[in-house]
Amino acid sequence: QSGQLTVTGALNHTGASSVTAGVVNVANGGSSSGSLALSTGTQMNLTGGTQTLAASTALTGSGLYQVAGGTLSIGGAVSAQQLDLASGAIAGSGNLTVSNVMNWTGGTQDTSTGSLTISSGAVLNIGTAAAKTLRRQLVNQGTVNWQATSGNISTDSNTTVVTNTGTFNLLNDATFAGTDSNVETFTNTGTGIVRKSTATGTSTFSNVAFNNDGAAANAVDIQSGVLALASGGTSTGDFALATGTRLDFTGSYTLNAGVDIAGAGTAKLVAGTLTIGGAVNIANLDMPAGVLTGAGLLTLTGASTWSGGSMTGGAAQTVIPSGATLNVTGPVTLQRLLTNLSGGTINLTGTGNFTVNNNVQVLENQAGALLHIQSDNGITGNDSNFESVTNAGTIRKTVGTGVSTISQVTLNNTGGTFDIQSGQLTVTGALNHTGASSLTAGIVNAAAGGSSSGSLALSTGTQMNVTGGTQTLAAGTSITGSGVYGVVGGTLSIAGAVSADTLTVSSGTLNGTGALTVDSALTWSSSTMSGAGSTTVGSGATLTI
Repeated sequence: QSGQLTVTGALNHTGASSVTAGVVNVANGGSSSGSLALSTGTQMNLTGGTQTLAASTALTGSGLYQVAGGTLSIGGAVSAQQLDLASGAIAGSGNLTVSNVMNWTGGTQDTSTGSLTISSGAVLNIGTAAAKTLRRQLVNQGTVNWQATSGNISTDSNTTVVTNTGTFNLLNDATFAGTDSNVETFTNTGTGIVRKSTATGTSTFSNVAFNNDGAAANAVDIQSGVLALASGGTSTGDFALATGTRLDFTGSYTLNAGVDIAGAGTAKLVAGTLTIGGAVNIANLDMPAGVLTGAGLLTLTGASTWSGGSMTGGAAQTVIPSGATLNVTGPVTLQRLLTNLSGGTINLTGTGNFTVNNNVQVLENQAGALLHIQSDNGITGNDSNFESVTNAGTIRKTVGTGVSTISQVTLNNTGGTFDIQSGQLTVTGALNHTGASSLTAGIVNAAAGGSSSGSLALSTGTQMNVTGGTQTLAAGTSITGSGVYGVVGGTLSIAGAVSADTLTVSSGTLNGTGALTVDSALTWSSSTMSGAGSTTVGSGATLTI
């Protein structure tokens, strides 16, 4: 009832023992079985040696059992209501279950075959800057508060060190760090929520894989700062990112089918590989480096930025839906299908340029979608294959006053619109027109030929030039409007009955077996007309030689 009692020999408990008042210090370990009841305000301190708690040992009551030195060895299934680990170690291959509150302010949780369970309704507070090492599995069914005052947690157990089905609060900017050549694992699963809040810096999982299989819409809930997943992992669960927050991927991470990274914050691929394993949604992606790959469908639903690195995956898709924007602001490599849906926008700004290879269709700009080139950059194929781009929407060029090039790429314009408000657009792969296509502003140069069917409407002041290769106009093709269709190089081949309002032939060759009818004006300044076909200057039209 006054002072303290210190036992420097072994202190052994059997049966139903109790501390009803005061403080007892265990300086040289011992063993326990049965129960030890600690009344309110009492404390039993392990300060040295090894105290072994046998299977079924129960530390009960609102008093405190504190490990302040030595080793608390868990020999089987053991329970405790109030427990502190301040220094020393908790070891042993058994499972220790905390039913009320545990404070971990220092020391080591040892033995990878053992476990610590924080039961539903219980709390583990991790605090102070003292060094902490976790080697045994932490199973959280309640609440873990990794507090603002706490330093890093290190681990070297080559196993799953945390399984979270409760709430794991990251209230600091510390690092959960693997310190050996193995990669330990943190798993959030079931009803588990990992939440970063309060601190506005970066919480990091380094050399620790982070797996998120939580079922909640905010299974990983980033309310402040940055959560950095530096060493990979997998996810089938969702992430919720508040305004101004960020989720960083810097290792090799896989997002599987059903993952939704939602909210006004940003998911950033800092380095490494992000694999899309199924249908995945990301609201706002920032990709300055790294590789995005995988066979899954990735939908970018908000405002995303791509300034470096590559998207691969062959025929796999990245989709920009209605209302979403992808800003390409640096040189990037595209090796998967990028699909811009109606109402979506892709902007090429600054040094933004697509380099494409892999012999696949790399870009589909659907009806109602906008590909906006705000520079003199464009799309470049860099292999012996000719990748393809399909445009049924609008390709617009502004800002840059020079020539943007779609180079070594086949451009299939399937009823799409060219809106070249500044500079020119040159296509050095085949330029093919089908459906009702149009040029509403500016100049487009077809430098490597192609084919056309359907209609091509040229607005006043526009010009579509064949500058090289062979451009074949199929039967039924009509070139309408007061803009000019110019043959300034290469060959324009007429394959059937074709009509054109305004045609200029200043170089190259016009040939073919079909019948060309010019309905408004034909200017022929320097070139050859040949072949078995015919050129008819229609009633009311003018031929100027």
